[in-house]
Amino acid sequence: MIPNATPGLLRLCEVPAGGIAEIVQLLLPPSALEYVMQLGFIPDAQVEVVRKLPFRGPTVYCVQGTEIAIRHEVAERIQVRMRVPQVAGAQ
Repeated sequence: MIPNATPGLLRLCEVPAGGIAEIVQLLLPPSALEYVMQLGFIPDAQVEVVRKLPFRGPTVYCVQGTEIAIRHEVAERIQVRMRVPQVAGAQ
C-alpha cells in the first residue's frame, strides 16, 4: 500500500496500454518528484499509455506530446483518474 494514497484512484501502472488518464497526485520522494515533474508528469496532465513492457519493466507514456519511459516503481506512485476518450461528433 502506498502511503497517503487516495481511495478510488488508480495507480498509473494500472492503466492498460492505449488507456488515457489524468494525473491527480504524485506520491514520490522529493528527488523523484522533481524529476518526473520536469518530464511533464504534473497534476491535471493527460497521460496516454503507449506501450507496456513485460515483467514490471518500464512503460512508455505520452505526456504533452512526448513519449517518455518510466519505471514501474515510479508509475505505481502516481495516482490517476481514467479519462473517457472523446468521440468525434459526440455531444
